[in-house]
Amino acid sequence: MTENTALQIAENTVPPEDLPQPTMEKRARILCVASGKGGTGKSFLSAFLSQLVSRQGKNVLLIDADFGMADAHLYLGLKPQKDITVIFNGSGDPESAIAKCNDRLHYIYGGSGMSDLAHLSMLQWMRLLKTFSQLEQKYTDIVIDLAAGVGPQVLPYLLAAEEVVLVTNPDPVALLDAFALLKILKQKGYCDSVYLVVNRAVAVKGDRVAEIMKQGLAKINPDYSVEYIGSISESRALLLALRRQAPFLDLYPYDPAAIDLKKIAARLIQRGENRSERPTLSYFLRVKQAGEKR
Repeated sequence: MTENTALQIAENTVPPEDLPQPTMEKRARILCVASGKGGTGKSFLSAFLSQLVSRQGKNVLLIDADFGMADAHLYLGLKPQKDITVIFNGSGDPESAIAKCNDRLHYIYGGSGMSDLAHLSMLQWMRLLKTFSQLEQKYTDIVIDLAAGVGPQVLPYLLAAEEVVLVTNPDPVALLDAFALLKILKQKGYCDSVYLVVNRAVAVKGDRVAEIMKQGLAKINPDYSVEYIGSISESRALLLALRRQAPFLDLYPYDPAAIDLKKIAARLIQRGENRSERPTLSYFLRVKQAGEKR
């Protein structure tokens, strides 16, 4: 089947007008967590950011969209029974793919060790977006842990996002890849908020990394910038928590990395409360439109 044929089938199956359109009052805030390369701590941040936001009385859904390589559940001590293939294949109730961490924090597992999940058909992708659109009106906040880089199944999520959290670390390769991701977003016309988090770095080093990124972006376009919202200290306690299969924040709430995470989460929550204007279209409908243009 050609991609054009798959697109025609998908459009006949899930036409744009059939995607739920949540009201402005009910629509979830979307945070897309991205990185230029793997191993920067993207899933780590996604998991604990979701947990901290839920502790503020929000109903949060964490979507592990690193399909086939998902691991955010490990940081929360979850053992999901089903993965996102339930949604892709129409093999059951889509909500059966949602695992509960607690009453306010839910999780969709993106699957692990399944290479076919990295190459979704257009029909599978449309099924996924239709289900996500329905979930958009059931939560106050949705955190999307994206795959690293800007592949064809990642870029539409980024281009449609009002808020992107970009995770990097002081490693030169990580910095180069993060900078490359920002250049691509700029080339594609992205002009919404990008928040920079520097992982595995003390505050002074994080400040320096942020300054390097800002100087580089200024050379591309003086009007293009990112907002640095903090660094996260290196933590040996995180490995201990993973071994115990329990949430890091619960076991070590006063670890320097835990304190850093709380500060970053507080800043992001505040940014969300200060946003007054929102797009008229559902986020996942915008993802669909961005995907059709790729």
